[in-house]
Amino acid sequence: MRYTRLEIKGKPYDLWMKNIIYFFFIIPLVAMPTGKLVAKHVIIPNFIKMYTSQSDKGKDVISFKSSHDIYLVQAGVFLKKDNAESFQKFLKTKDINAIIFKDKEFYRVIAKISDSKMEIDKLNEKMQTLGYSCIITQFKFDNLVGYDEDEKVSNYMNIILQNILLQIDLINNENIDKNKYESQYKRNISILNSEVEYIKNSNKIDEKIKRLLQTLSKDLQVFIDNNSDKNIDIIIKEIYDLKNIEDYIRENSFK
Repeated sequence: MRYTRLEIKGKPYDLWMKNIIYFFFIIPLVAMPTGKLVAKHVIIPNFIKMYTSQSDKGKDVISFKSSHDIYLVQAGVFLKKDNAESFQKFLKTKDINAIIFKDKEFYRVIAKISDSKMEIDKLNEKMQTLGYSCIITQFKFDNLVGYDEDEKVSNYMNIILQNILLQIDLINNENIDKNKYESQYKRNISILNSEVEYIKNSNKIDEKIKRLLQTLSKDLQVFIDNNSDKNIDIIIKEIYDLKNIEDYIRENSFK
């Protein structure tokens, strides 16, 4: 059976309908996820790189790399405070300065909080030689510039994280230059205070984010006495609260 050229190509009406289907249905379905991936993995990382590399002497620009990891090492958990304190004293004899963190009805013995994976691995090996297994919780914080609708929220969170890292340095290093760190810490608090009214009154920021950011800024300001259990409680609370904000923003981005 022989076919004409028109029969081989198809009827003009059929071709027109195919073009309509491709243009209005197929192409958008492919373009939307592709565009989202390009934005998330190409455009936004390049924007973050550009944003964090800019220097502006007339403004407070926070230098912040793409991500930070904070590790929390739990050496043990007890129902009775006396048992937790006994374990804490034992660890002290092994040159491990653990603290007790009250979590509801539990007393958690925290052997270390650090942003250094090397320090965490070293401590974990030491605990294993003593016959104990640790639970290591890793908190990964990413720069959220480009994920939230308001850039001030990202910058605000970056400053909070910077202060948390300063707190961790202060509790882990007895010989640290406290004047230098306290100066940077107070400078960051000043920036947070200058933005807190904007955070409270902004219509662009979700109410959940507002509440958590305000709580975090208050916690940061009461961090005064070094190496106290109260300060460790504050740091742990700050870490969890900040992570909750980041997860919330990331889950609700591009929707």
